[in-house]
Amino acid sequence: MKKWFIVLLIIISIIGSAIGQVTWQVTWTCPPNIDTLGFFNITYGNGQFVAVGGHTIPGGTTIYTSPDGIGWTNRSPGYSFALLNATYGNNLYVAVGDSETILTSPDAITWTSRSSGFGKRLYDVTYGNNLYVAVGWNGTILTSSNGTAWTNRNLSTSDSLFCVVYNNNQFVAAGTRGVLTSPDGITWTSRTPAPVPNFLDIMYANNQYIGVGARSTGGLICTSPDAITWTPRTSGTSHYLFAVVHGGGQYVAAGDSGTILTSTDGITWTGRTTGITELLFGIAYGNNVYVAVSNLKAIASNVANAVSYAAPKLSYSVRGQTLQIYSLQGKLIAQKKIESETYFDGKSELYKNLSKGVYIVRIPTNNAVVSRRVMVE
Repeated sequence: MKKWFIVLLIIISIIGSAIGQVTWQVTWTCPPNIDTLGFFNITYGNGQFVAVGGHTIPGGTTIYTSPDGIGWTNRSPGYSFALLNATYGNNLYVAVGDSETILTSPDAITWTSRSSGFGKRLYDVTYGNNLYVAVGWNGTILTSSNGTAWTNRNLSTSDSLFCVVYNNNQFVAAGTRGVLTSPDGITWTSRTPAPVPNFLDIMYANNQYIGVGARSTGGLICTSPDAITWTPRTSGTSHYLFAVVHGGGQYVAAGDSGTILTSTDGITWTGRTTGITELLFGIAYGNNVYVAVSNLKAIASNVANAVSYAAPKLSYSVRGQTLQIYSLQGKLIAQKKIESETYFDGKSELYKNLSKGVYIVRIPTNNAVVSRRVMVE
């Protein structure tokens, strides 16, 4: 059976002092033991990049490290679950992922599994104010003072939280239904603006928060001085945005179909040509370079330009084909052979049993395999 061994790394080196003078070096690497899926996110800390990902059984945890974003070393510890994000703080790396997986390491080489006992997927983790905070599925928020023992902070929400950051003396978490803030990681206040943004990543720099994500018309970018009042900004892209970072005097956002946007102020954004079509899930800055990581190469190489939401109508001839729905981690959620339809209506019964979240819909048409990202609300 054919396997894909492609993990995309994009190194963006700044040349000279003028912002915007960038050289794009696209490097395709084929590390061993990475099957269909590769990396889900990346962080930079203590002088090295740490990229995390993998596949929840079969496949297992994937961790690679690099001092410069070019040469990579496999540090995968042999655990069973995919990792979705990582952070570095207080001399400790912490990575989180499926089935509430939490791994810690002092050097990103030797990793130890930490049991939280709650079992839900964790999407992001951060460190600040002497506390690690992890967020995830159905409003899960876990906190730890040492990365070893974790406490569940029960919230009265079932909305998933995709990102969390600590800056400006507060924690900020966001997801499918808006924004939460906390001065201590324990007591949280809803700051849901209108319209409600679907943030997939948040960061803070130069006295402002920037949130990126998805909306019905494409890439979402909002700015805020306090994480309470948010102002939408024109992204200029029809593609979802999954990650944003600040470094080298500018903001850089990464997203669907190889999308890279840059901005010096967080307000005006410029699209950069990358020449690729892969989904860029994470981006980090360190050692004077940006590194973005990609996943789902086998599915995403033919992603349609248009985005889809809760009830997309996909006008493709699919009679006699098997439509499949995957999680972002590459797990097959549902499938159905289309016997009598010449198009797939998003109101199909396949969507009725899906939990809220983002999925990949894979459609084998008469001419090609098309993949679409769908948000179910």
